[in-house]
Order: sequence, then C-alpha cells, then structure tokens
Amino acid sequence: MATIDAGSTDWSTGAAEWDVYPQNTWTDMGMHTSNCASSPPPSTGCSELFFSEYAEGSSNNKYVEVYNPTGSPVSLTGYTVYTSVNGGSNTSAFIMSGSLASGDVYMISTNTADPSIQAAADTSLGYPSIVHYNGDDALILVNGSDTLDVIGVPGVDPGSEWPVGTGSTKDFTLVRMATIDAGSTDWSTGAAEWDVYPQNTWSDMGMHTSNCASSPPPPPPPPTGNIPTYAIADVTVVDAGGVADSLGVECKLVGTVMGIDMQGSTAAIQFTIHDGIGGIGCYSSAPAAQAYSVMEGDQVRLIGTIGQFNGLTQIYPDSIVFISSGNALPTATVVTQLGENTESELVTFKSATLVDPSQWSGSGSGFNVDITNGTDTIALRIDNDVDLYSQPAPTGAFDVTGIGGQFTFNIGNFDGYQLLPRYTADIVPAAAVYVPKLVISEIMPGSNASSWNADWFEIHNYGDTLVNLAGMSWDDESGISGTVGLPSVDVAPGEAVVVWDDVAANEDSLLVSWKLSPGAVQVISLDEMTGSFPSLSQNGDGIYLFDAAGIELSNSVYASASAGTSVEFDSTGASLGDAVDGVNGAYTSLNGDVGSPGNLAPNTNAGELILNGRIYPNPNTGVFKIEMGVKDNYTVEVMDVRGSVLSKITVEGNIIPVEVNASPGMYLVRVSSAEGTVTQRVQVL
Repeated sequence: MATIDAGSTDWSTGAAEWDVYPQNTWTDMGMHTSNCASSPPPSTGCSELFFSEYAEGSSNNKYVEVYNPTGSPVSLTGYTVYTSVNGGSNTSAFIMSGSLASGDVYMISTNTADPSIQAAADTSLGYPSIVHYNGDDALILVNGSDTLDVIGVPGVDPGSEWPVGTGSTKDFTLVRMATIDAGSTDWSTGAAEWDVYPQNTWSDMGMHTSNCASSPPPPPPPPTGNIPTYAIADVTVVDAGGVADSLGVECKLVGTVMGIDMQGSTAAIQFTIHDGIGGIGCYSSAPAAQAYSVMEGDQVRLIGTIGQFNGLTQIYPDSIVFISSGNALPTATVVTQLGENTESELVTFKSATLVDPSQWSGSGSGFNVDITNGTDTIALRIDNDVDLYSQPAPTGAFDVTGIGGQFTFNIGNFDGYQLLPRYTADIVPAAAVYVPKLVISEIMPGSNASSWNADWFEIHNYGDTLVNLAGMSWDDESGISGTVGLPSVDVAPGEAVVVWDDVAANEDSLLVSWKLSPGAVQVISLDEMTGSFPSLSQNGDGIYLFDAAGIELSNSVYASASAGTSVEFDSTGASLGDAVDGVNGAYTSLNGDVGSPGNLAPNTNAGELILNGRIYPNPNTGVFKIEMGVKDNYTVEVMDVRGSVLSKITVEGNIIPVEVNASPGMYLVRVSSAEGTVTQRVQVL
C-alpha cells in the first residue's frame, strides 16, 4: 500500500499491508507508488537503454532494436529482453552480452528473416525466441531487476494487437520518435512515442536517430547499418579484361561457409561462402575477423571490401558475425571445364584419372596435379591445410568435388583455374561406367550393285551387354559427332547390324542379294537416320562412331578399297584389308560383291525355304512353330547371335514345334534340308 513507509517483521500485522490483484497482473512491475516520495524521481533522459525499433513483418521478418542514448559505451551484462506471450508470464528471454557503443543499436532478428535483415542484425535467433512474436505479445527490457521499457502491456492479452498511432503492434514497423530520450513502463503513454510505418519497412534498421546523439560527448562513428548489403552475385562480376567490377566496394555479405580454413595461420583466415546463388572467397588478417572459427555449414555475415587476388574475386572482411550453424550447402554442379563460372562454386569433375601421378608430391604449401576424364583436362589444387594433402595419390578413375578457384598472373587471359577439394571425402571412386564395345567391323565403299546406292558398313557389338543405338551418331573420316544420327535399335552381344545408303523399302532386296532371308540381319536405312549419308571413297576413308554425349567410341579407317569388295576390320578397328571369298566368313553375293554383311552365313539353294517358311509367334517366350511350304526332313538349330548352338532338332513334316530355354534377347533360327539352308531371326521375350 502507498501508506506503508517501512517493512514489517510481524506477518500477523504485515499481511494487512498489501493491495491484492488477480494472478498475472503486472501493471506496477518495475515501479512503486509511496507516500514517502511526493513524486516519482525525475527522468535524467539519455541515460539508459531503451527500445528504438520494432518490426512485425510478414512471415518471420521480425526484429527489435535496443538503443544506447548515452554518451559512452554500455556493457550489456545484466540486460535482458523478455516476451510476455498472449498475456502469459515471460516465456522467452534473451540475455544480452558484449558492449553497445554510444549512439548504436543492438539488433535482434529471427534466423529465417530476409537476408538483408540478418545481415544488419547483431544476433539472429531460432524458434522459439523473443523475436518470434505476434502483435499480441509484449516485450520487456530489463536491467538487473529494473524494468526500463515495454512494448505492449505485459500480462495482458489484447486479442490480436495494441493500437499505436495510425497502426498497431501487428503488421507494422514502429520506430521510436527522435524526441524520446528514455524508455517507458506505462504503455498507455508509451504507445504514443512511436512513428508508424507500413509492414516490411526496414529503411531504419541497424540505426536510430535520436536527439540524445546531438549532445556531448561527440557523436559516434556512422553505424554499420549504412553499409549496403548485396547478393554475392552482384559483387563477383568481372569485366572483359577479367577485372572485378566491384573492386573497393564496401559492403555486407551473408552466406554459408563451404570447406575449411585454407590459410592455416594465426595471422589470417581464408574460406569461401555461398548464398545459394553465388559464392565468393574470403580472406582476412583483421584481428576481429580472426576471432571467428571457420566451420562448414555456418551462416555468417561479413562486412568488408571487395578485392581480387591472382584473378580470384574475394571479400576482405574486418567483421565476421556468426548467425547460425548446420546450414545446407549448395548442390555440387557437374562440370567438364573450369572458368569464371566455377569460381567459388561447389563443382564435381567425374571419371577423373591422374595424368601424371608423380605430380602428387605431398610437398610445399600445396601442389597441383592434372586430371582428365579422357577428353578434358583440368588442374586439381591440393592445399596443405586439407587432410587430403597427406594421403597417397588416388588410383583408377574417381569423381572429385571441390571449390572452384583461380590463380593467375595474367588477369586478362582468363586462365589459372583450379579445383580445390575440401577434404579426403571429396574424392570417391568413379561409378563403373559401361562403355559399349561397338566396332565398325566391315565397310563396303564401292558396291557393284546397280539397283540401288549400296554403300554400307557394319556395326559389331563385341561386348557382353545389349546396346541401344539411340542418340549415337557417326561420320566419315571428318570425324564430327552428330553428323548422322542413328535410330533406336538394339544390338545384342555378338550381333552385327548393317547401316546402308538406301531406303528401308529396299532392305529385303539387299539381304536377298546377299543370300540372306528378309529380316535375318537388322538393317538401318538412310531414311531411318538423321543427316546425310557421307560418300565413302575407295581411295581411303573411314567411319567414326560416337555415343550420345558425342564421345568417340571407335573408328575404323582404311587406305584404299577395291570396287565390289568390302574392307574388313578386327575387334579393335584395325584394318584387315579387302574381304576374300571363303576367308573370315566372306562370300560372293548375287551381284558379285564380296563381303559378309551381318556376320551371318548365307542361305544355300534357299528356294522354297525363303519363299514359304515362317516363324510364329515372333516375338515369343521361347516356344514357337516353324511352318514350311512342303513336308521334308528338316534340321532346326537355335543359335545366339555369336553362332553358339543352344538347341538342335531333326523332324519330318512341314510344321515344326520348337521350345528353347533362353534368356530374353535376339536369336537365330537356321533351318536346313536337302533343298538348302535358310537363317531367320527370332526374338525371345
């Protein structure tokens, strides 16, 4: 009670000296009215910290600032900010620490606020915290046991908000008026001390304008809030001469740390940050910056100046503020070349091997080794601060991930690009990649056939896996990938398909002229491919075969060829010279050409067999019938495309049932009688 002027040690009488209010009534906290004092002590003004800005933005764009109006730095020890959520007791607290300069603000935000807010903030807090408030949650600033300032009414739930001028504590930004020189514990008057701005107005964050700053001592240095915050990509652009166009720009950058400290020194730190869009190198010898201990996944705010060192764009921070830890890194991009676009980016180079293992020296401040994927070669830089430095050189093919860098003395040449692994785990064995063993095994560059334009060549699958030709291409000795595109055709192990310079309507005629059954050999015709069939010269030429990525699979080149004779090649693509009838399966066609298209033995005296024989169903599951035109004694052999016999039966009649236990794929059925021999293809599903 206000009339009580002394304490009591006798509770039997002392119990009657109290005014009683309902639970959670805190309207008098931080003050007391007593007849002992005729009036509250006069405010000295500009002598104690108070709230200077409050933002209740969209989503989690929320922050609050505490201002130092005094003429000297203030130790924040003992200062605490509380929240009273929905009229409840203090549910969250933030214990302040450090020192707050004269005229400066201490800014606290959520850790999911807009990057520009986090860049300006001194501390970003995860949920739950004092800044995860809504418009109906009060804030209290306390020094020790003294309440200095409030926003809203602690212990009271207003429903959704407290009115403030033309706005409220919900969906608005509130900035303390410049004339206010102290906090207020009475919201009935304190609510009138704020300028009101629309939601997501942050132009004053990180700073405060107050009349207190115009009085002695001298005003503080400009607050850091005046330094702009940029996206990393905005300050890493280089001009046509390779020079960073933001040299000397002072700014704030926020990003996630990638890798380790690659300086390894007590005099400086060096690492890379990435903001999800772009990355930049960081180097600092400033004592304040060196206080930060580099940890991959940390989100940090850097304040410093943009520079360039041997081509690499960097920021030289004099301030590094830790925001949060455990943040996700960007996904590494797979590359085959390094350049400006890979600087300070996380990239992966696949299927690499060491060009010269002796370059892996494990000496000096680091070493460079050249690596290649068989087509492209890049420089790998192993810094002596990474654990990989002391490891033996990798063997075999490997995938390597790291941060793109540059070290050049010739800025305008755009050279000296490097890939820097962060640790041993960045090098992993390359996944086994199946390379089709497709070889051009035969080329007919000058057929004697006059009925069609019959130049052709043969693609032989010497591997153990079925290969589909979709996306692959070929060219003559010019060797340019994509010149002629191949269609989707399956080539079984051991099978050879024919590619020819005529249309599909003439395929059967081609096969019959070579004493083969229609369909016995797969033929890819001109009108089934993209591009023009290059003319094949008898005076020396070749065929180059490329995969869907444009990588050369094989080439077969010859110096000369005789008219009407194919050129044969071994399984490596080396020329064996002109085909000879009776050698390596070669024979003479009905048109007088010598060769062996499709790697099949020709039919002999086929007659009725070719005209009347059929297989049904085809495709099938290994059970099918062969219907011949006449009854006879027949020998039926089922073979794989390499010619290995899987089953053989001899029957009499014209309907021949066949059952073969075979894996799905393409097979050959050879039917023989006294009349001759014929071979046809059958597909087992």
